[in-house]
Amino acid sequence: MKRIVVVLKRRNDELGEIISREMGAPPSIARAEQAGIGAVISSRRSRPSRSFAFDYP
Repeated sequence: MKRIVVVLKRRNDELGEIISREMGAPPSIARAEQAGIGAVISSRRSRPSRSFAFDYP
């Protein structure tokens, strides 16, 4: 999951351009808000799984 977050952050500008082009959002909003949310959500979702005690059969 960490690798996904790293890649999303690294490609934030590219994702913002795609979002802007496809959805018509202003480029500044697409980069700052919409493209960045994937990294934020992925980062927050990975925290609980690091400390969770999985029960394997």
